[in-house]
Amino acid sequence: MELKLPKSFWFSIIIFVALQWLAIPVLAHFAHTPADIVRGVLFIVGIIYPIYYISTLLYLRMVNKLDGEQIMLAAVFLLIPLFAYLPIVS
Repeated sequence: MELKLPKSFWFSIIIFVALQWLAIPVLAHFAHTPADIVRGVLFIVGIIYPIYYISTLLYLRMVNKLDGEQIMLAAVFLLIPLFAYLPIVS
């Protein structure tokens, strides 16, 4: 069985990672201390990322009608934005 994910899925990952990294200078501009920057990053990782993760999986399941195996594959690829931010969080 061929596992093919839609192009919009890949674009959403690229856009989310780009916005994550662009958020750092914005956070640095408005933050007063380095701890504020870390809190902003943790907000993105703890609140915004799970919303993106769940909404993307629901979109793939309901709109694109992907089966369970394809959803699991998409879930693994959706970990990319989390690992792209890992050096900042640690």
